[in-house]
Amino acid sequence: MDAPELGKLYESMAAQFASGGLKTQEIQQLSRGFDLLGPKVHPFRFDQYEEPFPPAAVRLVVVPLQRQPVLMAHLTKLAAEVRAVLPTGCQSFSNPPPRYHCTVFHTSQPSDPRPNPLAEDGGTHLSVAPAARPSPSGAILQQESKTIQDIAAAEPPFYLEVHSIVFAASGTLLLCSTDPSGTLNHIRAKLRHAFPGHPTKQTSIAHTTLLRVLTPQQLPAETSTAIQHICQEHTASLCGTKISVDRLWYIIEEVFSTIEGPQQDCLLQQCPSE
Repeated sequence: MDAPELGKLYESMAAQFASGGLKTQEIQQLSRGFDLLGPKVHPFRFDQYEEPFPPAAVRLVVVPLQRQPVLMAHLTKLAAEVRAVLPTGCQSFSNPPPRYHCTVFHTSQPSDPRPNPLAEDGGTHLSVAPAARPSPSGAILQQESKTIQDIAAAEPPFYLEVHSIVFAASGTLLLCSTDPSGTLNHIRAKLRHAFPGHPTKQTSIAHTTLLRVLTPQQLPAETSTAIQHICQEHTASLCGTKISVDRLWYIIEEVFSTIEGPQQDCLLQQCPSE
């Protein structure tokens, strides 16, 4: 999507929460990826699921935000402010700032693992339950990594531009950005072409998840109003901020929704290695 289309979509997402509140069934589904019984909420490792996933079942490409320290500090403060207004007993999870990212593309995801996305069929029969699908081979992982690195190296550095802070009906606090140059869209198109057996569900927006509400209950009206006010204040502060992108990360994710796991820098065109 181009920048104006993304802007309209983000405004629609904010309006959906303002008018209808939370989608509690969606939150119930999402919460299954988290341990909610301990003293502190934390996401499960994929090998700790009730039906454990095999190694390297989840793999993705992201834009890391770790080279934006001022923005990261602002976003950490924002997440803390929203968390502070949640009702007593409402469980939530704040993504660790070192893991802030914008998802670009999944070569394999937990709802639809693909042992070999380079093949048309994804390397598996899709009728097989997700956790029962095999791990990718070492050769496939190497080829997958090289393909992503080659695609990145052919694209120039670019920037994302912050559009707004949105609290979505899914219970997620999001930094929402646009892609003024169209480079992110172009990279995604090249990844879709290079991996014909990729999972069919892919993100088309440019967002960073900061916090997730995990209690599937509607929020009180005063809480919703307070959250919207916080989002509006931080949107006013951050709108137009440019996020420089000179690399992507290829991640073999081991912990749900955190990009924790082995990672590899994929430098964009003319970016010297460090």
